[in-house]
Amino acid sequence: MPALRVSLNHIATIRQATGAKDPDPVQAAALAELAGAQGIDVHLREDRALIQDRDVYLLKQTVSTNLNLCIAPQNELIQLAVDVAPQLVTFVPSQHDEEAAEGGLRLTGNENDLSEKMQKLRHHNIKVSLFIDPDQSLFKSALKLSADRIELNAHYFANSTGPTREEELSKLLFLSKHTAPKYDIEVGIGRGITYTTCGLFSDLPRLNALHVGHALVSRAVLVGMDTAVRDFLALL
Repeated sequence: MPALRVSLNHIATIRQATGAKDPDPVQAAALAELAGAQGIDVHLREDRALIQDRDVYLLKQTVSTNLNLCIAPQNELIQLAVDVAPQLVTFVPSQHDEEAAEGGLRLTGNENDLSEKMQKLRHHNIKVSLFIDPDQSLFKSALKLSADRIELNAHYFANSTGPTREEELSKLLFLSKHTAPKYDIEVGIGRGITYTTCGLFSDLPRLNALHVGHALVSRAVLVGMDTAVRDFLALL
């Protein structure tokens, strides 16, 4: 069964809507872990519109499972990651890359730059994951970059219907079930997984984790973080 990693950006969305101090992502992380979540994800944007630097530093001190810091591969954010030293850093597209707004990281043409930045993090014993679309060629490019881990983008599956949805699902399942074991690399799936779709991925023995944000936080608003996490784990 894949682990559940809870993404807390939407907790910050609610907080930042009014400029208040609550809800606090740090408190939300503690509640999620107590309920059984096996990891915490936060995306530190370049503009700091949601998660703040303060959140990241406090989460590193308080998260008892493992912390995944999602950032664009930019020098300022990489330096912060080195300072915080989370267990995992996931490279995601820059917020300024409009063409990649719903997609994964672009690898073609950026290999040398990405490789240097990945090596800087590894030098400080930080593992690096790459968030990519579920495409065989992108998967192989990530392997050539010696990624420690790969997270597959489920956005297109989550937001399509009919034959297109089935096609997108088959890509996610094939890479998780066949390609990842072949190359012995950890794979996660994130962005758009819900309570009704998580069961599609629950029997993939080599799938490392599901990264769940919007669906879980939306339910937590109604029933509380503890119940929201426990309900999700029960479905897995």
